Amino acid sequence: MDTEQMEFADICHHYLGRAGSLTAFVFSLLILVGAVLAYWVLMSNFVYFSGVLLYVYCHVDNTFSSHSDEDDPTLIFGFKFDEIWKLQLTVPICLAIVVFPLLNFKSPTFFTKFNMLGTISVVYLLCFNASRVAECGINMDFTNKTSTHFVHSASWNFPALTGMLTMSYFIHNCLLTMLRNQRNPENNIGIRYNQSEHS
Repeated sequence: MDTEQMEFADICHHYLGRAGSLTAFVFSLLILVGAVLAYWVLMSNFVYFSGVLLYVYCHVDNTFSSHSDEDDPTLIFGFKFDEIWKLQLTVPICLAIVVFPLLNFKSPTFFTKFNMLGTISVVYLLCFNASRVAECGINMDFTNKTSTHFVHSASWNFPALTGMLTMSYFIHNCLLTMLRNQRNPENNIGIRYNQSEHS
């Protein structure tokens, strides 16, 4: 077995046989579809609310009062902004026009160059949370149910955590492929343990 070109499905086939390999493949495919849908919804929401923010910021009437539909000027071909910029229709189409050409890249190594941005965002989140804790303190209350900071020790919403588990499975499925061509992969272990410890 070539350990240099080994994928997650190959490892499952080696240790669990053909049934394990097929099971890993089916669940990987289901998780991939779920991840694509989740990312698509997140990207659509981000683009939609960014467009709304730009429209409100660049709007001729810079007051904060609520304006009626009669005051809203037409933009293109007699349509108003709310008729053009729709979360369920035009935004996903605009996003598809930008994203679908990216599928034509022959090698995924172009996208692995952006892994550094993920590290930067994790460092930013850690610094932001540390500054919030330093400024506000830890304000969770586990005993007083009338407190605004009360946190339940258990909740029936725990199945939402399965989404996090499937995303972690999806990411671990991709790790072998993403980290295969690195110059010093032994340095990643220390960084991973450090980030896992602090997260």
